[in-house]
Amino acid sequence: MVTAAKNGKTPAETLSKLREHWVETNQAVVNRKTQLEQCLSDSIRWECQLKEVDSWLGHMESRLNQLSNIPHSSDLVDSQVREQKNLHVELHQYKKQLEGFQQLTQHLIAAYQQDDTSRLKRATEQVNQRYNHLKTSVVAHGRALHAAQASVSTIDRQLDAQIAWIADLERVMESIENESHRLGPNVSRDSSALRNIIQKLKVEKVFLSLLLLFPHRRYTGALVASMA
Repeated sequence: MVTAAKNGKTPAETLSKLREHWVETNQAVVNRKTQLEQCLSDSIRWECQLKEVDSWLGHMESRLNQLSNIPHSSDLVDSQVREQKNLHVELHQYKKQLEGFQQLTQHLIAAYQQDDTSRLKRATEQVNQRYNHLKTSVVAHGRALHAAQASVSTIDRQLDAQIAWIADLERVMESIENESHRLGPNVSRDSSALRNIIQKLKVEKVFLSLLLLFPHRRYTGALVASMA
């Protein structure tokens, strides 16, 4: 009573002021509780999206790692080109999901400025870096594959031309050998050396044909000798 009198307020006014203060405090607590509940809901949604994005990036990175070595076979190069194109398409298609995740992060940072959002910023930055690196790597690998495709095509044409040349030379040699038998024993005595040349040409033609069919395999001298 004395305190109220000193402040120039009646007990009723003091009690009313205390009630107002209690109502304001209670409302602030309720508002904070609602905000924290919404924050928890948003955090759970953000964590789910982060997990999904991280899983997708890991899957794409694993697929790209499987294409790390450029093959030397036209079939394998063509297969990698198809897979590289699929990766590029999927990267483009997933961009909307990634933008949605980034927008959610920005929304949370803006909505909860008084709270610690450093983890959200770091995680989103890492996601962006991984996505950009993945996109750059896929494009670079595509360029390398196209270069390999051109190189393999050139080698295949060269091998085809070499095999055709050997086949023509082989026919000429066989024709000469047959003619030498027809002309008599004096000439046919030299046909043994000719047959050796023809046999070597046959081995060379088979060897080149195998290289054309299986360019990714290395044939040893023992294998070539066994074919002879």
